[in-house]
Amino acid sequence: MNKKKKILLLSLILVINGIFVFSSKFDWNYNNSKNDIENDEFEKHQFENLKISDYSPDFVGNGENINITLHQSIVNNTIITFTDLEKSNSFTEPCPVEKNFNSSFISVEIDDIKADNFSLVVQNNPLDGEIDCTTTRLTSFSVSTNCYIINASINIKRTAGPTGDIYLYASTWNSVLRRSEPTGTSTTLGTIAPTSNGWLNVDLIDTFLNTSDTDNNTWFLGVVRTSGGGSIQWRYTDDTVTNNNSYAYYSNAGWTYETRDYLLEIGIAPISATPFPQDIGLKINNTQVVDYGLGSGYWISTEELQDSSGILNFTLTSDWHAISLNITEVQINYTKTDLKAISTFNVQKGGVLIKWNVTMLNGLNYFNKRITNYTTINFTIPVNWNNIKVFNNSINKTNDILIRNLNNGYKNVQVFNAGNGSFWFLNATSPNLLQSVDTYIGSTPCNLFNYSSIVHFNVTFSETISQNDGIINLSVYSPSVINERLNF
Repeated sequence: MNKKKKILLLSLILVINGIFVFSSKFDWNYNNSKNDIENDEFEKHQFENLKISDYSPDFVGNGENINITLHQSIVNNTIITFTDLEKSNSFTEPCPVEKNFNSSFISVEIDDIKADNFSLVVQNNPLDGEIDCTTTRLTSFSVSTNCYIINASINIKRTAGPTGDIYLYASTWNSVLRRSEPTGTSTTLGTIAPTSNGWLNVDLIDTFLNTSDTDNNTWFLGVVRTSGGGSIQWRYTDDTVTNNNSYAYYSNAGWTYETRDYLLEIGIAPISATPFPQDIGLKINNTQVVDYGLGSGYWISTEELQDSSGILNFTLTSDWHAISLNITEVQINYTKTDLKAISTFNVQKGGVLIKWNVTMLNGLNYFNKRITNYTTINFTIPVNWNNIKVFNNSINKTNDILIRNLNNGYKNVQVFNAGNGSFWFLNATSPNLLQSVDTYIGSTPCNLFNYSSIVHFNVTFSETISQNDGIINLSVYSPSVINERLNF
């Protein structure tokens, strides 16, 4: 090879090297020689056949965590009878033992409420003495709700053949002395003509006690001798730290306070034998039972209750002392809302649908087997997911689902007749919103680039993508002929 040929060969090598090193600025040149043309055509053909958008045929990734809500309900239609709330006033219902599996709704229906007359004991301890009722003597009693006073039992000592009157007074509260005091004019309740010593039972004129007419629901009953010989002496017990049930007064140009309780029992009757719940202050767990009708009511609570023992306790109380009733139905809904499931997606190359899977990795073991009336699992998924199928292991539960749009970009998939399982999962599809990915150098469309090229991407979706719709991730891969790795 002569010197001229060596120079020509060296120049050709430099040109070829220049093509690969500075390929972004390279223009194809064709020589007139047949060999050069053939070489150029071959190299051009090889370059154009390079894959320029290789990546894994299936693109798999994680979506957002999916909220899972569990519901479990008990409906107890067994009648629970209470014959006297003074003696027995509580009932229980089963509950889940899992933490945060709380009650979200409780309904108790009550019927056959009956209120009976009862005797209100003001004081019946052994007596410390007796005192003459030549002047009016009063002792207080309190009622918890509107009612009627119908009779009284008074422990007296009498001599000869006296008669007397029984009076009723309202009260006012003395905030300085911190005690009730009689006020207003008296109402005559009846007369007495005792013929013996001891407890004297007296039928009174049925008199309505309206608690709004007195302070602190407190009234005074008074006794005074009015005629006849002898005396009427009202027996009493002295006040002590542990024995002070009422306020006592006697008339002396006003009312003079006494440190004693007069021996007295009072017969009380309800407004109605089948009262409204609110008339008798009927409560469950210190919350008022709502009136439904005479002798019936219902109680609703959305308080979150849970007990690791698996038992919820309910207590009935009433302002009336003689109450019987039936609980005809108890419904309790339990809800657990602190569960998440992972979602994964699979996008096949060129696919128009995205396949989704939602799985509880550790399964579900929260449902209580004692509570079987109503058991559901709720998946909260994006509203554009369709073709939904739900499985508990190999059991297809798709026929047991109800789908409801939440109008907030999500919908609820409710699975009825659910239960515990080691592998609950949901499958769905959603439209692939990606329509095209176009590439440019400058403003010129191009699909072939060199390493030094500045490439612009234009991605077109089938729907408007808002800022809060999620995250868009554009990934650029090396061609498979190199290493098929993520570049950007």
